[in-house]
Amino acid sequence: MKKTVKTGTAPASGTARARRPTQAERSQATRERVIAAAISLLHREGYSGATTLAIRREADVSMGAMQHQFPTKAELMAAVQERLTGDRFAQFERAARSATTPLERIDRMLDVAGVLIGTPLFAASMEIQLARRADKELDEAVTRILRPFGDGFRALMRDVVAGFDRETAFKVTQLQVLGGSMIRGLTIDVVTGGDPVAAQAAFALWRDIALRQILDTTPSSATAPTKTGKRRSSR
Repeated sequence: MKKTVKTGTAPASGTARARRPTQAERSQATRERVIAAAISLLHREGYSGATTLAIRREADVSMGAMQHQFPTKAELMAAVQERLTGDRFAQFERAARSATTPLERIDRMLDVAGVLIGTPLFAASMEIQLARRADKELDEAVTRILRPFGDGFRALMRDVVAGFDRETAFKVTQLQVLGGSMIRGLTIDVVTGGDPVAAQAAFALWRDIALRQILDTTPSSATAPTKTGKRRSSR
C-alpha cells in the first residue's frame, strides 16, 4: 500500500485563487466599458450612430447594467464630456504650472492643445457639443457637468495672462479663441478623411504665428520658446 506524501503545496482552488473583483470594481469596469464604447461610436459613426443599443452592443454589457450606470443617453454623453474636459483641464494645468515664464506657459499649453487634433475623444466631444443644439435634455446635462470646469479654465487663463501687460493679455485671449477654432476645424478635417500629418503641420505653423504675435507685443528683452529648446530673440 502506497503512502501519501504531503508536499505542502496548496491546491489550486485554495489560497492561491485570484481575488474576485468587488461589486464596486465590477461596476466601475462596466462604466468604463460603456464610456469607451460611446467614444468609439461617436468618433466612427457620429452622434446619430451612437444609439443606446449600438453603445450597449459595442460595450458588450446588458441593457440593465448600462442603464444602472447611465439611466439616460444624455447622462452618458455628459460623462463622455466630463472625461475629455477633466483630462484636458488637468493637462493644461500641469503645463501651466510647470513653466517659469508667461510665454513658456503659453508654449506648453499649445503642446497640449495640438495633441487633441483628430483624437477620438475630442471628435466625440465635438459631436456631443453640436447635438446639444437640438436636445434640451442633453444640453442641460452637459451644462451641469461643464460649469465647474469652465470656472476652472477661466481662473487658469487669468493666472496665465497675469504675467503679461494689458495689450498682450488681450491678444492672448484672442489667440485662444482662434486656437480653439483651428483645433476643431482640423479635427473635422482629420475625421472626415484628411491627412493627420498635414493637420499637425498646419497647427505647427499657426503655433509659430501665435507665439510671434505674443512676442511682438512684449518688451524687446522677451524670448520665445522653439521646438528645439532654444530661444529666439524678439526682433
